[in-house]
Amino acid sequence: MKEILLKNSVWAWNRLREARTLGYQLGEESITDFLILNLKKNGGKKFFINSFTRHAESLNGADWEWWFTGSSGMWLVSYL
Repeated sequence: MKEILLKNSVWAWNRLREARTLGYQLGEESITDFLILNLKKNGGKKFFINSFTRHAESLNGADWEWWFTGSSGMWLVSYL
């Protein structure tokens, strides 16, 4: 999972740098959509992804809701 997240991070920063070099700004929704696509494509069963709609985001303020668990079975939630 760590490798997938690191690759996604590198991908995003490279796209942002490339856009800035060309005098273009990528939209937040575009970046989010491509990051989710990459996670779905490369994450297999390591990720369960349920994206918020624009309406749901307007109610909760989050693009993504991340839930993490480990061997303890305890959960940690993060809203991004």
